[in-house]
Amino acid sequence: MGYQTVRPAGVPRPDLLVMIPAAAAAQVVLATDIRTHLSSCCSRNDVFSNNHHINSYASPQKIPYSQNNASKSSPIPRKRKRNTSTARSQQFLATIELLNDLGNFCGVGTIDIPMPRRAAVGMEAPDGWFWLETPGRSHQFPKQSIQAKMIALVEAGWLRCTYQMIPNTQSSARVRIYVLPDDVGRTYIKREDTTLRKCLRTVVSATDDSKQKWKMSESPDCERQEIEETASLFYMFNKLKSPAPDPESFWIKDENTKELINDVLTRDLPGVKTTLYRHQKRTVAMMLQKELAPEQTMDPRLTSVHGPDEGVYFHDFETTELFQDPRYFEDVKGGILAEEMGTGYGLEQLASHFALILATKSQISFTPDEYEQPPQVRPAVGSLMSMCIASIWRNAIPWKQYSGTDQLPDNCEKAILDSHGYYEIQPPVRSRSSRYDTDPALKEKIYLGSGTIIVCPQNLVEQWQGEIEKHLEKDALNVLTCGNSKDQIPTIQELLKYDVIIFSRSRFDKEAREGLDQKGRRESGGKPLICTCPYMGATRTPNCTCFRKEDVYKSPLMSIHWKRLIVDEGHSMASGSKTNSVLVADKLPVERRWIVTGTPTSELVGIMTGTAMDSVEDQEAYTDKLLEDRKETKINEAAQLERVGKMVCDFLKQEPWTLSQWKRYMNPTRMKSMLEKFFIRHTAKDITFSVELPPLYQKDVPLEPSYFDKISMNLLIGALAVNAVTSERSDKDYMFHKDNKANLRKLTDNLLKRAGFYWSGYSPEDIESHVKTSRKYRKTKKCTPEDRALLEKSIAAGETALKDPTWRNITTYHEMVYFLADFPNQLTEQWGLIPGATPRNGFHEIGGAQIQNLQKSLNAHSWLEYDALILKLKALGQAFHNTRDSKHHPQPNTDPHHAANTPKTPPPTRPRFPDLSTMPALAKPHIVGTASKKLTYLVTAIRKHHTTEKTLVFYEDQDTAWYLTQALELLGIETLAYSPGLSPAQKSLHLRTFQHSDKYRILVMDLRQAAHGLNVCAASRVYFINPVWRGDVERQAVKRAHRIGQTREVYVETLYLKGTVEEAVLARRREMSERERGDAKTLVDDEAMCEIIRKWEFLPIVAGEEKRPACMLEDSEPLFGHGKHGGVYDQVEGLPGDPVVARARVKREMASTPKRKRTPGAEEPPKRKRHGFMGSPGRNLVLEEEEDGNDSGASGASGVAGAKVVRFA
Repeated sequence: MGYQTVRPAGVPRPDLLVMIPAAAAAQVVLATDIRTHLSSCCSRNDVFSNNHHINSYASPQKIPYSQNNASKSSPIPRKRKRNTSTARSQQFLATIELLNDLGNFCGVGTIDIPMPRRAAVGMEAPDGWFWLETPGRSHQFPKQSIQAKMIALVEAGWLRCTYQMIPNTQSSARVRIYVLPDDVGRTYIKREDTTLRKCLRTVVSATDDSKQKWKMSESPDCERQEIEETASLFYMFNKLKSPAPDPESFWIKDENTKELINDVLTRDLPGVKTTLYRHQKRTVAMMLQKELAPEQTMDPRLTSVHGPDEGVYFHDFETTELFQDPRYFEDVKGGILAEEMGTGYGLEQLASHFALILATKSQISFTPDEYEQPPQVRPAVGSLMSMCIASIWRNAIPWKQYSGTDQLPDNCEKAILDSHGYYEIQPPVRSRSSRYDTDPALKEKIYLGSGTIIVCPQNLVEQWQGEIEKHLEKDALNVLTCGNSKDQIPTIQELLKYDVIIFSRSRFDKEAREGLDQKGRRESGGKPLICTCPYMGATRTPNCTCFRKEDVYKSPLMSIHWKRLIVDEGHSMASGSKTNSVLVADKLPVERRWIVTGTPTSELVGIMTGTAMDSVEDQEAYTDKLLEDRKETKINEAAQLERVGKMVCDFLKQEPWTLSQWKRYMNPTRMKSMLEKFFIRHTAKDITFSVELPPLYQKDVPLEPSYFDKISMNLLIGALAVNAVTSERSDKDYMFHKDNKANLRKLTDNLLKRAGFYWSGYSPEDIESHVKTSRKYRKTKKCTPEDRALLEKSIAAGETALKDPTWRNITTYHEMVYFLADFPNQLTEQWGLIPGATPRNGFHEIGGAQIQNLQKSLNAHSWLEYDALILKLKALGQAFHNTRDSKHHPQPNTDPHHAANTPKTPPPTRPRFPDLSTMPALAKPHIVGTASKKLTYLVTAIRKHHTTEKTLVFYEDQDTAWYLTQALELLGIETLAYSPGLSPAQKSLHLRTFQHSDKYRILVMDLRQAAHGLNVCAASRVYFINPVWRGDVERQAVKRAHRIGQTREVYVETLYLKGTVEEAVLARRREMSERERGDAKTLVDDEAMCEIIRKWEFLPIVAGEEKRPACMLEDSEPLFGHGKHGGVYDQVEGLPGDPVVARARVKREMASTPKRKRTPGAEEPPKRKRHGFMGSPGRNLVLEEEEDGNDSGASGASGVAGAKVVRFA
C-alpha cells in the first residue's frame, strides 16, 4: 500500500500525524504553512481582504472583523452570513485531530501482508511502528482483496494502519489494524455505508488478536484469546444459581423498596396464613427486586473484547459495530419463574405469588414514560386536596395502604377515587387512515390500576381459588374469577376495585375480539361507504348489515394499565404461531409480566424430576453424572432458543430484543447470561436445605404374561412377520419402510400400550385370512427357510387364537373376561360369556358388562322372593344377550316380566343392595381372577392399600383405563378419571374431590394430562400401566404426587410383561445416549428400537396353558353385596361450596327433558362417557390384504398369481 505521510509544518508532535491520500497532502501542507504565517501577522489590515478564502480552509477559529483596522476608504461592511467554507475547514481540522489520535481507535489485531523492503520506511506512528502508506494510482489491488478493502476503509476514516517488517523475512510486513468505534466521531465520520461495513467485517475477521503477534514476539504460534466453553441448554438450565436478592444493591436507591425486600426475607407477611419456606421467601424477594428496582445491564448483543493492545472494546459480531463504551438497557419488570416441578412452581407454591401480590397490594401502576405529560398550568390556584390528588396519581403514591385508617378520612378517599388517574393514548392507526385527516383530540383514556391478572388453564381455575382460601386470610384480597367462557367482565370502575382477577385461558382468549364487531370486522380508516344493503321486502327500509362503530367490542381490560400479569403454564406463550392468548397479552397495558412454568421448553427441564434413588448420596451422584453426560450434547437447539425468544420478546418485551434479532444473535454461549437474567430458579440442593420432601421409591415390576396376553402379543408379532415375508421387506408394502412411520407408530402403540394389558383388535375373520395367506405363501419358491419358519410360527399363533372360543367372544364383544367361582348353575346359560359352556378349570367365564348388568339387576329386584328373583335374572340375562346380539341374531321381543310371571310393581321403599343373608346361593359367587395379568396385579395392589392410601394410575390408552375403572367398580371401589373427554369443569371437580374426599381414593389419569401443573399430592401410590418411552414425560407425571405438600412416602411402580417388547423398551431407555433421547421423540424414531421390534420372537405357549387362563387374585371378592352397584353411579358432588357443584345442581333442576324409556329387560352396558372415555373398545389398526397380480414390477410382488400381501391400514 502507498500512503503519503505528512508532518504539517510547525507541528512536530507525533500524535498529530495525519495519514491521508497523496492527492490531498499538498493542500494540507499549504494550509498549515499559511495558518502558521497568519498567526504572526494577524494585525495587518489586509489579512481578511486578501487571504480570507485561505484562512477559512486552514484555521478552525474565526477572527472577528475590526472596524478600526479596516481601510478608511472601504465602506462599512454589512453583517455577513457565516461562511460555509469556514465551517468545512473547522470540521476538516477536527477530523484530522480525531484520526491522528490512536487513543480514539480500538486495536483489533494484526494482518500479515506481502510488502517488499524499502529504503525509507516512512514516518513513525504513535504506537512506535510506522504509518502504512497508500499506494499511488500506478498500482491497483483486486477489488475483493483484503488490501483493497483496507484502502477503502482508510480513505473513509474507518481504519488506521501501522506496520513493521517481520524479522527474518524479505517481503512480509505485519500490519496493526485500528478500527474507529461507532460511538466516536460520528459527527465527522459517517458510518451508514453498507458496502464499507461489509469490508470492515472482512478485515476484522481476517485479523489475528494474539498479543504475541501484536508485540512482534519471537513465538508467533501462540494461543489466541480464550473462548468461553459452550454447554447444552439442559446443562446451563440446571446449573443456574439460586436467586440471591440483595436489598443493599447499589442500584436500589429507594428506601421503601429496601425495607419491603427486607421484610419479605425476615418476617411473616400480614394476611398470609401459610408460613413460607426459606427458598419461597427468596423467590418473592427476588420478584420484588426485579419489579421495583430493575437493574441496568449492558446490551446483550455486545461482547466485551480485550484487545491485543491491552484496551477493552465492545463488539457486535453480527453487525461488526465496535464501541468504546457499552450501551445499557433497563431490565424488564418481570421474568420467568421456572422452579423444579413439585418444589416451587405448582399450586402448592402459589403462596409465593399471593405473598408478592399482598406485599404490593397498595402500589399503583406508573404512567409509561412515552405517555408522561408535563404538569399542566392551572387556570387558577387549586385547592390543597386537588393538588395532593394530582401528585398522588402523577407519582403513583401507594395511598391504599392508608385506606380505612384515621390517616385517610373517608371524604379524602372518595375524592381520590372520583379523580382517578389516567393517561391518554392515540388510538391505533387503521387501514387507509393516512389518506384522510384524523381528529387529534380523539384519544383513549387508560386508567392507572393496582390489580393483578392471573391466567391459567381452565381446569386449574378452581384450584387457584382453593389455594387462595388455603394460604390467605379471609378478605385479604378482593378476588374476581372469570373461569367460564361465558362469564361477563365487569365495567372499568368495577374492575379497578379488584386486587386479583383470575382468568381461564379460554376466557382470556375471547378478549382478542377487541376492536371487532360480531362478524369479525374491524373499522377502516377511510371515509364511510354509502350503504348498498337491499331493502326489506316491499318497504323502503334497508336491511342494513354495514359496519357500525357502536357494534364494536371494547374490552374493559384494555382501558386499565394493570400492575401485573401472571400466566400459569406460561410456556404456551411460546407456541408455534401467535395464539389469541399471546395477542391479548401483547396488547394488554401492563407494567410487570411473569411466566410461571416448570418446563419452559423440552430441553429446559429439571435434572431431579421424578428420579428415585436409595440414598441422598446416590441421588447426588446420579445427578452429577447425568449433568456431565448432557453437558456436551450436540443437538439442534435452535427451536429451543426460539421458544425462549418468544417468551422474552413477545411476552416480556425486553429491550432491545425483537424475535428476528433474537434468532440472529442468540446461541448457547450467549444464552447463559440470558437464562441468568430472566429465570428465577433454585438449585435442588438449596430446595432440599429449605424443605425436605418425603422419600420417593421407584421400581419396575416384571409380570409373567397370561395366556390371553400371549395370544394378543403373538398375533401382532405374527402380523409383522407375515408382512415382512409377503412384502419381501422392500418398498412401501413393508411396515418398516421409511414412508410407513405413521402406520408403524399405530402398530407400536397397539404393541406397547394395548396388547400388554388387554387387546381385542383382530376379528376371527382377520386371523383366518391371515392364516390362509401365510399357508399359501410358504409354498412359493421365493420363501426362504427362515421366512418359512416365521410363517409356521405365525400360522400356529393364529390357529391357537381361533381354536379358543373365549378369544372369539372377546374379539366380538371387546369385553374383559372375569373368572367366577361358585356361580349359580341356574344362571350360567343366560349370563355366561359363552352360554352353556363348561367351566374352565372349575371357573365360569363372564364378561365385565354382563357382571355389571347382573349386579344392577339383582339390586333392582332384590325385593322378590328367591325363586322369582332367579326367574327374573334369567329373563334379564336372556334379554341382555338378545340386545347385544341383535345385529347378528335377531330375537323375538318378549317381556321378561311376563315370562317370569312376577309382580310388576316394586314396594315403595326398598334397600339399595340386597340382603344376602336371605339368599345363601347368591352369597357364594366370588370373582377369583381376570384374563389380564396387569389388571389382576393392579386390582390386588389397589385393594391392599386403598383403605389407607390414595392411588394414582397413569394410562396411555383409554381402553385400558376403561377396563381398569370397570374392574374396580365391579369390586365396589369408587373411581374417578382425569381424561381428555371430560370438560374442564368435570376435570377440576374430579381433581378437587380426589384431593379432599375420603370416598374417592382412586384417580385414573391420562398421561398426556399430567404435564399441566396439576397437584395430586393426596396420592402416595403411583402406577404406570406400561413403560413410558420418554423419560421427561414420566418424570413430570411422578411430580404430580411427589411435590411440596406431600406428607407420605411415595411409591412408584411401572408394570411390564417379561419377554415382551415392554421389557425391551425399558432396557433401551437405560442405554440410550442423550443425543438419542433428544432425537427419538417417539418409539419409532429410534432405529435401534425398530430393529428390536423387527426381530422380536413369539412368546411360547406351554401345552395345557389354555386350561388355566385365569390370572388369580390374591383374595377373591364377593360378586354381590354392599358397594356392588353395577354401574349405577353416584353423582360426584365434590366438596360443599364448590362452584362446579352449584352449577351442576342448577342444571339438573332446570332439566325438563324426560329420559328415554328402555325396553323391559334390554339392559345396556354402562356408558364409558362417565369417565370421558370416548368410543367403544376395539381395534384401531386393521390388517388389509391386497391381491397380487402377475405384474412382476409391482412392489412386494410374491411372484405367485393370486397371492396376498399383508399390509396395515
